Amino acid sequence: MSKLHSAISDISLRRRLIIGSISLAIAVSIIFIVVAYRLASDLAESTEVKQFNKQFSWLFEEFEVLLDNNQSPNQLIDALKDTRSYKSIESDIVAIDIISQQQKFAENNTVNQSMILNELKELDFPESANGTYFLNEQRLFWQFQRTPENTFSLLVVYKISSLEAALEYVAKRLSITAFLTFWLAIWAALTMSALITKRFEDNRKKLAFLAMHDSLSGLKNRAYLHDFFDNEIEHKLSISSTENGPIGALLIIDLNKFKDVNDTFGHAVGDDLLKVISSRLQALIADKDLLVRYGGDEFVIWFTMEASRDVNLLVSDILHCCSLPVPLVDSPFEVGASIGIAYCPQDGNKLDTLCKNADIAMYQAKKMRNGFAFYQKQLPNFSERQVLLRGQLSQALELKQFVLVYQPKVSLPDGKIVGLEALARWQHPIDGLLSPAVFIDLIEQSDAIHSFSRFVISEAIRQGKEWLDMSISLPISINLSAYNLADTDIVPYLREQLALYQLPAHLLEVELTESASMIDVEVTQRAFAELRSLGVKISIDDFGTGMSSFAYLRELDMDYVKIDRSFVASMMLDRRNELVVKGIISMCHDLDRKVIAEGIETKEQAQKLCELGCRFGQGYYFGRPASAIDITEGLVSTPGDKVI
Repeated sequence: MSKLHSAISDISLRRRLIIGSISLAIAVSIIFIVVAYRLASDLAESTEVKQFNKQFSWLFEEFEVLLDNNQSPNQLIDALKDTRSYKSIESDIVAIDIISQQQKFAENNTVNQSMILNELKELDFPESANGTYFLNEQRLFWQFQRTPENTFSLLVVYKISSLEAALEYVAKRLSITAFLTFWLAIWAALTMSALITKRFEDNRKKLAFLAMHDSLSGLKNRAYLHDFFDNEIEHKLSISSTENGPIGALLIIDLNKFKDVNDTFGHAVGDDLLKVISSRLQALIADKDLLVRYGGDEFVIWFTMEASRDVNLLVSDILHCCSLPVPLVDSPFEVGASIGIAYCPQDGNKLDTLCKNADIAMYQAKKMRNGFAFYQKQLPNFSERQVLLRGQLSQALELKQFVLVYQPKVSLPDGKIVGLEALARWQHPIDGLLSPAVFIDLIEQSDAIHSFSRFVISEAIRQGKEWLDMSISLPISINLSAYNLADTDIVPYLREQLALYQLPAHLLEVELTESASMIDVEVTQRAFAELRSLGVKISIDDFGTGMSSFAYLRELDMDYVKIDRSFVASMMLDRRNELVVKGIISMCHDLDRKVIAEGIETKEQAQKLCELGCRFGQGYYFGRPASAIDITEGLVSTPGDKVI
């Protein structure tokens, strides 16, 4: 349908160009003919008048000679008609008369002559004059001159006979010229319309290509996928039966570590990575399949199902090609991929439904770290919910739906509050208040991570300054992601916000999970050094859950180590976990690191940790996360900052 519409548009364009050019040619030809005819007419008339003026002068000279014979005006006219000058212009003379003082005009003229002369006799002629006269739409010229003695005058009325012939000749030549000009204009119009139409067609093809292709990778884009599905897949669905099995599978491919590349090396290197992966994926795709860059680091493949083809083989090849090192900035980089697969029409017969279900499966594959997953209706309900929430993150930040709550950190020996941890909550307009367990992974996997972290930093520092102005001097800890460590602008932003709100740096503490800190020790060490230079305190969160915990304990410059809640929860039941906790506390003390125990929910846990030498604790036993207003009221109303 679009091709037919384009062809009709091209024909209409050419028709308009040709009609416009022909109209212009006709207008130009008419103007040319009129102007040229008038110029030729004026030139011919001027030339002939000049020639007749000479002949009239000769005639008047002979007239003066005849006056010496003392003849009457009629006799003079007869004699004048016999002269050579008169005979040379006789064919052009319409009327001639000799005027005397006694008799104005002679009486022997024809009817027409009399009518002409009677009209002219009323004129008050000077010594000599000439002019134009119209008779029955014929243009005539007259010439008048008196003798020096002013006794006689000669009046001649004549027509320019050669002017008509000249104009007829000019008209023929102009007609031929106009005809040639007209056809040249048509030829030029056809040529010009062909050139313009070709250029329009070339530009239309380029625009059509850009509209349906990704400018970076050269692959088909999302618009092409929708067009492909509407025109081809839905037609196949209309003539096939679901009993015959799926007609195809939709695969959504998401690169696992692409965000690390962009954040660490910049978008230019990220673009190079996408080009390499695009080329590798294109090499895997058969002619009957379709590869699309869906957006960002996501690709979509439409796999055509046939008896001899297995989508699992393609999935295996994709995972392999994405796991191969990509040479970036003179060093190889491995990204890997997560793939979600949805069958058509079993998992959806509309593109939006298939994409949504494949996205749910992809998210499940990413969560389970198993590379790929097929969509199943019995997948946990939260998978679809996570997909929906991920699409709402940017809007949530813009609408300021995220808020901070604060949980106390206490001194175990005396129960005094020694600090507060800022924890984010999502005030969702439909689902209510959401905990970080629901959305924090989504944020870390999205482009919203940096905006979110800056919100947490700014809001926590602002609140800390508000409390400081109320004489409440408590350090506030904030949680940062591994992606924030690679952000070279995060430390300058911290410095800027501390200066903006004039909060002393020692009242801010940065917490990073152990797993995040261990991703790249060199990057972590550099980030810790920059944070140290600001005077900010540093904590390692969830300590003990990683495989390299003790090996890196001495490598990183930190103030606090937070024992993971899983050890605290089980140490009262399992002697081995108690020994692990005791060992962590002892080692941290030897390395001059302060220890904070997380997840304390009972008095017995608090007492046991205090016995093992842990000085600080945090958990529901001391207080649940609360709003800044509630925390403020509790701090003001509780003498000595005691919570137990």
